[in-house]
Amino acid sequence: MWHVNPENNHTSVCVAKSIESCPLYQRNKETKHFTTHDEAKAYVNEQEKQRNGILANSESNENYDNIKYLFSKHHKTVDGLDEYERRELVQSTKDESLLRDIFNKKILDTDDSRFVDLAIQNPHLPQRIKEHMISNPDAYVNDRIYALINSEHITNVELTDISQNTSNEDIEQYVEDRALFIDLNEDSFFPEELKRDMIENPDGHTEYRLYSLINSDKLSISDYMAMAYNTENKELQKYIEDYKIFEDFDDY
Repeated sequence: MWHVNPENNHTSVCVAKSIESCPLYQRNKETKHFTTHDEAKAYVNEQEKQRNGILANSESNENYDNIKYLFSKHHKTVDGLDEYERRELVQSTKDESLLRDIFNKKILDTDDSRFVDLAIQNPHLPQRIKEHMISNPDAYVNDRIYALINSEHITNVELTDISQNTSNEDIEQYVEDRALFIDLNEDSFFPEELKRDMIENPDGHTEYRLYSLINSDKLSISDYMAMAYNTENKELQKYIEDYKIFEDFDDY
């Protein structure tokens, strides 16, 4: 199962046993869930098209551009911007000084630090900040490091550095799972021995890792059937049967 974070419109694997138990959904009921990554990405693309169309056709587009200019160049107040406009600005700005001020909570300071996470995931985040987070992950709360790990501009080399520099076992495990997810989605070499072990011993792996493999194109119907047979996790078994085995059979 995949979900779309309504705060930044990013897709990621949801390992919750139900939509109601998903942490993102509990925090924001607008969180959408999908069976496959393709469905989640299609939703994101459609949302972006609609939003861009609204902005492009809006009679107040000139005013929006002026606000964006003031915000990105002079760090003026953002009281006149709605939630979507604020997120859009943080995600799209190339102004490193602006991103630095958001990271340091000099502006857009909120209790849940959502704008800090968006700034971390912006590819124009100042390199010194990124390097410090990679070199000293234990100096930050887990959520900030998770934001960096989940950013689209993180590399496997940088993930390895984070893993080597942390003493936090949760972060180490998350890095391993994220690196695996990147490999699965970029058609990188995936060890056959690891794949066989995940099929034959699924309960020895994290759900994040399992769902990443399940939703990739690396498994055959016989692989899905073997994994469903070998797991004692009823939710995982049902997911495989409902969305992979029987769905694939319907294609014949």
